[in-house]
Amino acid sequence: MKYGMAETGGEGGINGSTDEPPRGITFYIQVENLGASLKKAESLGGKKVMDPTSVPGMGITIAMFADPEGNRIGILTPESS
Repeated sequence: MKYGMAETGGEGGINGSTDEPPRGITFYIQVENLGASLKKAESLGGKKVMDPTSVPGMGITIAMFADPEGNRIGILTPESS
């Protein structure tokens, strides 16, 4: 899986790195309820592009939608212990 990580609060902007030249940026937002967030995005014209999926070893579940212009936005929630 090729992806970059970014940390907000970096001096002069967002710190980050990636292995590939950028073809767009996907960022992830932590939400309380993935299903409700995906439904809200769809009600506002977005399109679900990835169902909620557990990420082994990271303790999170992620999902993704595309906004009306096709930009992909990820959402995540910590998994319950």
